[in-house]
Amino acid sequence: MNRIVSPEINVVQLHDFNQNVGACLDLQNKKRSLGNSRESTAILNCLNRNLEVSLPHYLKRIYLPFQPSGFSKLASIIPEVSIMYRRSSRLFGFTLVELLVVIAIIGVLVALLLPAIQAARESARRNQCTNNLKQIALATQMYHDTQKQFPAGRIGTDEFTTSWAFQLLHYLEGGNIYQTWKRNVPPFDVENSLAMRTPVETYTCPSRRTPAADRDFVDGSVPALLAKGVGAGGDYAANAGRDTVEYGVDNQQKPLPSIDETVAGPIFTFSRVGDRQVQDGLSNTIAEGERHIPPEQENPPGGIQQLGQGDTAFFSGDIPHTILRSSKEGIAEGPQDYSRTKFGSEHSGISQFAFLDGHVKAIANTIDIITFQLMTSIGDGQVISSE
Repeated sequence: MNRIVSPEINVVQLHDFNQNVGACLDLQNKKRSLGNSRESTAILNCLNRNLEVSLPHYLKRIYLPFQPSGFSKLASIIPEVSIMYRRSSRLFGFTLVELLVVIAIIGVLVALLLPAIQAARESARRNQCTNNLKQIALATQMYHDTQKQFPAGRIGTDEFTTSWAFQLLHYLEGGNIYQTWKRNVPPFDVENSLAMRTPVETYTCPSRRTPAADRDFVDGSVPALLAKGVGAGGDYAANAGRDTVEYGVDNQQKPLPSIDETVAGPIFTFSRVGDRQVQDGLSNTIAEGERHIPPEQENPPGGIQQLGQGDTAFFSGDIPHTILRSSKEGIAEGPQDYSRTKFGSEHSGISQFAFLDGHVKAIANTIDIITFQLMTSIGDGQVISSE
């Protein structure tokens, strides 16, 4: 770089000054920008220190202490300062290309992390569902220890009946709800609205929904003023066995006085099954499992369901296909299955089941139908290990 000697400064002073200004220029190049107040202060301090050494005494009074406005004054006698001033006054930032690259990198990171986050959340929801079924299985065992039989899908032939799910509330977190039930009043009556409409978290799979506090329903036999009352939903169903008609999954008829243990499950309409009748073993027989809910039941038009659609009246025994499921047709493989008698879930590829001994197992939705049916009957003589 050519050095221009000011007539006011001798050659030796200019040489020293040029070296000192060069040091400040190096500092400026490292800091990159005067836009940052800390960086500006560092460069000004550097100039002040070096000008204190390099400038003649009479110039120090003019230019020190050095401030940003001093660049223009000093540039009039030292051209290199003018160069530094012009360079230092430029603002540095992202170019458009750099900004697009940063945005692209962020997009890639989000695309990589989002599936992992969703998988972690689903894993947590599935674990909660497993825990729900364990609590239900434990309540089923406690009920059997007290009553010497497993809960019935429906306990009476009149309109005042409740479901197996309501019977287990006494052994779950819903003991207070159970105590509000008026036995001489129909389930849909307003006097039983608290008992029938209060959601229980244990009966709700978090992968499907949060506990429903109230689901309206309409039915031709129910007065309009009483069209609310059995709205608490549930995502689990009892195992009624292979037959969908005889054991009350698909209608309300009473089963034969002598049950066929080769096809019956442990819990069905009017059932009275004890552990001694479970010939295939408690650890090999399903008690309850996740129930498939057809599309029109889960999301009815206008949010109001017909009483017989199957996603209401979970605590009432009036609608068997709300509270019972059969293995006759296997497990639903997707949400668009319109069957109202199948087990099924919102988990990917599997459904979870509680067995009579209390353990919970995930079963593939594609399991062989015959194998699945053998796991649901209490006495077919063919033991299929749940392991």
